[in-house]
Amino acid sequence: MKNKSHQAFSLIEISVVIVIIGILIAGISSGIELYDDYKLKVAQNITKNSRVNRIPDLEMWLETTGENSLATGTTNFTNKPNPADQDPIGRWNDINPNILPSARNHATQTNPTVLIDNQPKYIRNGINGLPALLFDGSNDFFSFNGDFLVGADYTIFVVEKRLSIKSNTNNCFLAGSSNLALSNLSLGYRSSTSLAHVHWGSGYDFSITIPAFTSPINRIHSFVFSKSTGKAIYINGNGGSKIFNATQNLPIISYLGSSIGNNRNYYYYDGYIAEMIFYTRALSNRERQEVELYLSKKWGIKIG
Repeated sequence: MKNKSHQAFSLIEISVVIVIIGILIAGISSGIELYDDYKLKVAQNITKNSRVNRIPDLEMWLETTGENSLATGTTNFTNKPNPADQDPIGRWNDINPNILPSARNHATQTNPTVLIDNQPKYIRNGINGLPALLFDGSNDFFSFNGDFLVGADYTIFVVEKRLSIKSNTNNCFLAGSSNLALSNLSLGYRSSTSLAHVHWGSGYDFSITIPAFTSPINRIHSFVFSKSTGKAIYINGNGGSKIFNATQNLPIISYLGSSIGNNRNYYYYDGYIAEMIFYTRALSNRERQEVELYLSKKWGIKIG
């Protein structure tokens, strides 16, 4: 009798322990979700209170944390305030508050010959615990209207994390379809050790050397172009030092097939993109640093 009672008691103990472990796991999972939701709310507040839209000549603003930043669909789109992990995204909404909603320049994937598989995926923990869009390096991209960049000075900010050096030499997060001179603004990685800022064609190609790719790194890129001072590239702020080429001062004269993640319908970006901000002006150093500070605070990427 004693042994039987002890055996029954042990089974009850085991059952209780299993229940307690289940409760603890559920509590931990809920805690993680609550923390993720908290981080998302903090990022949303940082976005709303930033100086991005108070700096003149903001043209287009794409980011992944807002309740109206992303939409699903293929031809008709529905805003998705809280996408599920791995959701395909059909439209990346321009959130520029200085432009009427009906006139905003959304980035979309609507080509009827392209399957939904070609839409970038929403990854809840993409960059430092915040959501980002994953481009698969094979065929994912968005199209947008890049006419505002034709003939213009500009400043473009990109928050991204590439996942590989790929087998080809073009891993661009922004590009177009043309191979004619001054007709394709291309920004991205040319190789393991090269970052390019290109208006296409011989003499309009500005590349800088970066540390060799060994593993994914979160980066803030700032690309500045001025018809009077040429091109400049800053990575994570560069401590305020300019990497530039003053002779590269001719603007693009057309921008066919302007897209995010696709270069000439052949090369595709492999990695995460979390935010892109476009100004139709070469920002001053102070203005540029204000935007970089905002992006650093939001995405947890050290600058300087």
